Amino acid sequence: MAQRGQWESENVIESFFEHTVLRWIRRIVARQADAYFKFVGQNMISLLNRKWRM
Repeated sequence: MAQRGQWESENVIESFFEHTVLRWIRRIVARQADAYFKFVGQNMISLLNRKWRM
């Protein structure tokens, strides 16, 4: 019975994420796609640069 309760709570969290967070991400990307991907790209480049400096 404990496994079923854990599964249900995980399902609630996953459902919340899918319906709320992903919806906001889609809205942001749809409105500012270039800015969003530029921001992500810059962060990835800076992370890679830091990794190679070590």
